[in-house]
Amino acid sequence: MKAFFICIILCLVAACSQEPEKEKTMTGSIQEVKAKYEQQIIETPGVVSMGIGKDARGEIAIIIGIERESETIRAALPKELDGYPVEVQVTGPVRAQ
Repeated sequence: MKAFFICIILCLVAACSQEPEKEKTMTGSIQEVKAKYEQQIIETPGVVSMGIGKDARGEIAIIIGIERESETIRAALPKELDGYPVEVQVTGPVRAQ
């Protein structure tokens, strides 16, 4: 009986120590991932900015700013980059000052 409980405890410890599935798919820091894809994303027509912030759930994400609401622009953008979620936000045009 004692061996049974030890086995159960070891299984629980092993299950709790594993990383969540989402974490396993991330390759590199979010800063590295942003830098890796930034030029490609910024060249997408309608995209005006790219940064790092929090998504609607409060989780770290890559934030892509678009000039205007457009399903065509949204469809051209990824939902995630190397495991990090991407959130698209309408920011309007960006002008240098």
